[in-house]
Amino acid sequence: CTNIRPDIYLQVGGKQFVLDTKWKNLDNYGPSSSDLHQMFVYHDYFDAEKVALLYPSVNNRMLRGNYLDRTDGSHTQKECSLMPIKVGEEIAVWQQEISEVVNRWLRG
Repeated sequence: CTNIRPDIYLQVGGKQFVLDTKWKNLDNYGPSSSDLHQMFVYHDYFDAEKVALLYPSVNNRMLRGNYLDRTDGSHTQKECSLMPIKVGEEIAVWQQEISEVVNRWLRG
């Protein structure tokens, strides 16, 4: 896996964050297991503080969760979030919305 390239890689204050964009409608559905596996690999490969999947949506309802330990089923510190981003008509407004959602995620 030497060619691992997430869509967005951020380094903030010495911490790594990975975001991957998906152009699927997740409303009323969950992410695919392959998308979650991909994010798990990004977590380990980049030693990321957090990872997130960005999806187009009709709302900005962020969901956060932690991966489970394979040995005992307990929650790990590895956080994976789903960040639905409301799609807008005006590109400047949409870019601002994306920036606000990502900044909230980085802080929280």
